[in-house]
Amino acid sequence: MKEKMEKLKNAWTDSNSDIFHNKNVNDIKDFCFQNGIDISKKEIKTFLDGTESGNIKFENVNNKQVSEVSKEFTLRGKFFSQLHTDVIHLSKKMKYNTNMRYLVVLICALSKYTLLAPLFDLKYKSMEKALTSIFQRIKEIYPKFDRFTLYSDGGGEYKSAKVAALTASFGGKINIISKRPYRQSIGSGIIERANRTVRMFYELEFAENKSLPYLQKLRNVERSLNQRKTYLGVSPEDCLRSRPMDIVMLNRAKKIQRRKHFRNALHEKKKLPIGTIVRIHMLTKKDIPSSVKESYTHKRLSEPYIITDYDTSRELVYYILSDIFLFKRLYGTFSLPELQVVNLDLFEVIAKEEKRLKEIVSYSGEMVIYKAHYNDLNFIANKKIFE
Repeated sequence: MKEKMEKLKNAWTDSNSDIFHNKNVNDIKDFCFQNGIDISKKEIKTFLDGTESGNIKFENVNNKQVSEVSKEFTLRGKFFSQLHTDVIHLSKKMKYNTNMRYLVVLICALSKYTLLAPLFDLKYKSMEKALTSIFQRIKEIYPKFDRFTLYSDGGGEYKSAKVAALTASFGGKINIISKRPYRQSIGSGIIERANRTVRMFYELEFAENKSLPYLQKLRNVERSLNQRKTYLGVSPEDCLRSRPMDIVMLNRAKKIQRRKHFRNALHEKKKLPIGTIVRIHMLTKKDIPSSVKESYTHKRLSEPYIITDYDTSRELVYYILSDIFLFKRLYGTFSLPELQVVNLDLFEVIAKEEKRLKEIVSYSGEMVIYKAHYNDLNFIANKKIFE
């Protein structure tokens, strides 16, 4: 029992593994079966429940207890495994040169890649044709598309048993989101935001290119949606060319940055301590320090790199190795006996250099790493340092 759990932990925390920080029990089960790890789904769930996986539950920030769990949609580390969908009713006042009255919108929660399909009515035959075309297109875009969850707001068009059977035939299941947590409003925030954006691009395309065929205009709308940069700073098409866990880390960093109590604290911090353990994110096309060039791999995170010096001429983007680290620190030297990393989800690090902890010189620019001290714990969030 102990041996197989150790094997699972090693695979789950290995950044090159297919199940790196994956929360999907079925994906983990398939991986274990393929790699000769005899483990049940119940044991996998027990393992996931016992991991921190980069999330904190309750921590004191600026003397205020803050919950970071279940406030926002939890992303899986796989593209097109969480699909949010809804039906848009097209305006009756506009002329679209088609008899289609509705539009199916489907968006990948992780990459924000959007797919559209026209509908004549809300009956099953029309829904079957639209959803089948979308699922088949996803397979062409992302060949690894197999198991997924389809989230909807519980509209009559998705409550049909036939639609559930159709989704199951492609390896998926339907999950009805009746109310959003903490807001008590119906539906998914992800698809509701997407609906507004889709409607805006849709109306714009049909107003500017009236002479094009209907389906061509619909594909132009998709292209515009998927090539524009999202709040992550990359487009959905660029996301699909990256590692899923890189996008998960970017999402988490942005979510933390948007929180008011973190944002206020960012403006108060002007210095970065030597000894901060970081990884340099390869999605950014910046110069890499010579001390970590050997660990460079395309579109991946570098090996753990301990900041020992700072060159103001460089513009670097650092990412803390784990989303959130809590490690006990004794003032004085920075060495292994005195730096005990509590959360070892992503790596095992050995601090080879023994230096006195001191502050790096101030620099200009937006400070995006947040560091708060309470008791004897040093809290570091997965944040960008320079832009």
